[in-house]
Amino acid sequence: MPEGPVTTILRGFKVPVAVIDRFLEANGVDETYGWPTRYDTLDEPSKLLRTQLGGTKTRLFIPHRLGHQLSAFAYVAYDWIFVFAQRKILPEELAPTPPPGFAELCNEIVRGAGEQEREQLRFQSEDLTAMYVINTEDQSYWFQEPYVRKASRHRSGPRAFLPHAC
Repeated sequence: MPEGPVTTILRGFKVPVAVIDRFLEANGVDETYGWPTRYDTLDEPSKLLRTQLGGTKTRLFIPHRLGHQLSAFAYVAYDWIFVFAQRKILPEELAPTPPPGFAELCNEIVRGAGEQEREQLRFQSEDLTAMYVINTEDQSYWFQEPYVRKASRHRSGPRAFLPHAC
């Protein structure tokens, strides 16, 4: 994964963190508490989701928020792509329909929802092919101080400030 902000475009199911955490706990996996994970390795919640679908590509995404504000929602995705700075997205890059068993998995997750949460989820569960764009990582850049290059007779002004690597 490159350092810096990473945006993920995904297809899947949006679910409150409290609901997915109940599902994870009921299946013997630690709760997320809304903390996003790094996406360069497969985390335990995602391993559970894949197991539930017989090994099919599936992953749990929790948006990264600035500061220590935790997201109230998570996303169970059946397909996704990462975008670092910019990217042309081709129609065939994201699967248009969920894999077999995905709707059943989402229904199983929703069973752990309370009454208010079920009302929120009813609208969302009708369209499992929804596409979401979320910020999933924000790694800090190492700041490199600019320095003033000794100006010659031919260089002065803003061009005199160049990064160390030049």
